[in-house]
Amino acid sequence: MLLTMRVLFDGGYQITASPLQDACARALFTKARHAYMAEGRMTMPACKTERQERFALFLSRGLSQIDAYEAAGYRRCGKAASRAARRPGVAARVRELRHRAASRTHVTLASLIEKAEAARVLAMQNNQPGAAILAIKEIGILTGLRVEKRDSSIRTVEQMSDDELIRIARGETSH
Repeated sequence: MLLTMRVLFDGGYQITASPLQDACARALFTKARHAYMAEGRMTMPACKTERQERFALFLSRGLSQIDAYEAAGYRRCGKAASRAARRPGVAARVRELRHRAASRTHVTLASLIEKAEAARVLAMQNNQPGAAILAIKEIGILTGLRVEKRDSSIRTVEQMSDDELIRIARGETSH
């Protein structure tokens, strides 16, 4: 029996066996998967087929189900794409890939404040006071010391005058 383990382009892996899979092959497959996961290289095994793996990867990158399905090499079909996305292995793999991406781009309030301060310093070094002021405003907003005022007055139709309603119906602005 021939078992083949391939590392996929996104760091995942795929193990394939000859059609004569028996209890021994399944045991070897499980042992290899656990060994690979123990190395910390992956917490969720890759999908069963390469196309499913590509489908999960494209979904995790934000493509719609139907676009990801087609990009993975399947014929464009909304129902099939929806079914494929609901498969437990594919759904788990998408969650894993999204979790990985989120952990690589972890953004915190402290990191945003740090970046705004770095932008302020750079603006001051390059004699760009306008950019420095924008960075200072952003730091104020992030720390909660500055609150931008917004017009949040929402009125119902009953609260509007006839003239206001006529202007709206004509497409005129009230400014």
